[in-house]
Amino acid sequence: KGLSADDFAQVRLDPIQRALEDMDADRVDFKIVSVHWGFEYEMYPTQTEMLAARAIASMGADVVMGHHPHVPQPNEICLLNGYEKRLGLAEA
Repeated sequence: KGLSADDFAQVRLDPIQRALEDMDADRVDFKIVSVHWGFEYEMYPTQTEMLAARAIASMGADVVMGHHPHVPQPNEICLLNGYEKRLGLAEA
């Protein structure tokens, strides 16, 4: 079903995982994943989109940028993959 699934369990992130692994192999310093998703004119992302974005960030993306709804939606900052330790926000 890809990223258009209503149920997060059906979302396929393996192509994104492979792209992030390729970026690691190429020693990319800053990884941005841009995803065309969302329902037009909705003011908030769906739970599935939020879970998918967090999963992509957990895989190593530094920025996950969703686009499509034609209206600005809120953003979220997640400190993952060691950033929380570097900023002194979590115990080592």
